[in-house]
Parts: sequence; C-alpha cells; structure tokens
Amino acid sequence: MKTIPRILLFLLISTLFLTWQCHKNDQITTTVNGRVYDRVTGEPIEGAHIIFKVNKDNAGEIKEYVQSSGPDGAYSISHTGEEPEKIKHYSTGKDGYLGLGEVPVQFNEGKNVLDFNLLARDGVLCISLQHHFSSEDSIYIKCFNNAYKTYSGIQSPSNSTQLKYESVSVGMTKKIWITLLPGDFQTYIQWGQERPANNVFSFNHQDSIYLPRFDTTTFNIIY
Repeated sequence: MKTIPRILLFLLISTLFLTWQCHKNDQITTTVNGRVYDRVTGEPIEGAHIIFKVNKDNAGEIKEYVQSSGPDGAYSISHTGEEPEKIKHYSTGKDGYLGLGEVPVQFNEGKNVLDFNLLARDGVLCISLQHHFSSEDSIYIKCFNNAYKTYSGIQSPSNSTQLKYESVSVGMTKKIWITLLPGDFQTYIQWGQERPANNVFSFNHQDSIYLPRFDTTTFNIIY
C-alpha cells in the first residue's frame, strides 16, 4: 500500500516533464513559395536556383534549402524547426542572369509568398581602340555596368567591374568584346595610359553608353 503514492507521484512528475518538453520543442513550420520572372519581359524563368538559409542559433549551424523553379517559374520551400530556427537569408540565380546575392529576411510562421525578378545578362559591348596620335601603345580600360549598383541585393559580383590592358600599334585599330553584361542599362567606361602605381589606376577619360538587350553596342576610343 505504501508504494502506490510513490508510483502515482512518479507518473505525475513524468507527465509534467513530458508536457513541458513537448511545449519546449514545439515545431514551427514556415513555407515560402513564389515565382521567378524575367525582370524586363515578365516571362517565367525555368531552372533558376533559389537558396534559403536557416541559422540554428544554439549550435551555430547553417542549413540550406535549395530549390529550382519549374517551367512556370514556380518554386516552394518548407522548413520545420524549433522557434529559434528561422529562415534568415535567401539568394537566387541562373546562368545568363544577374543573380541576387545573400539577402537578410524575416518570414512569419505559416505561408509566405516571395517572387523574384532576375535581370538577363544579354548585352555585349564592343570597344574599338583606334591608335592614331598617342606616343604610348598601351591603354588601360575599366568598365562598370550600372545594373550592379541599382539592382537590389547584389553583393559585388566578380564581373561587376572589368579591367583590361591592351596594346595597339600606331595607325592600327583593335576591337575587344565584353560579354554577359545586363542589357537595358548604362555601362560606364574609363580609360587612360598612365601605368598603375601601387595597383591604383588613374584614368584621364570617362564616358557611358546604353546597352540594349540582345544586341552588340560599339564604343570607340581614339588615342
């Protein structure tokens, strides 16, 4: 008879502990879905990669969810975890398009909608170098497409600024092509003949030119 209260007490404590543990480990489900479009044409983009990152605050770990958009540009990602484990960043991209860098975000529990508009890198810049009167053969050229500054989320991609060194003999003309530039934006061009000092370039001239989509634009430099 004396053991019954102990058993009941044990069961009561166990029940309270399990109830507390279940409440502590409540699972939060967050779903994100949307579509990926071409920023200019509005057409859906198939095969774009969407990446969501979850930071696990306690362990300092990062979990990634990777999804590809379908023929209609649609995607859907779902994450289930404890309260501190929330989706903190997202990024997306596709070959031939200017992707979005890692962007911080805070989603609500439940369903969320997030659409992406990607910019096609379909512009081609042809720089025509014409050496007529300068005593120096060498020339330094720097190009920067304005889309990298104005397009939200870009985190200094490696091809945002292109620096080229060329040498053209007197009386000759040379053409160089810079591809995969975002069309429908201005591209800024700087050039000069001073050699870099401590990797710092000094450009005497600068100009800009509009790049249409699906076309090659020629820019002439005469020196």
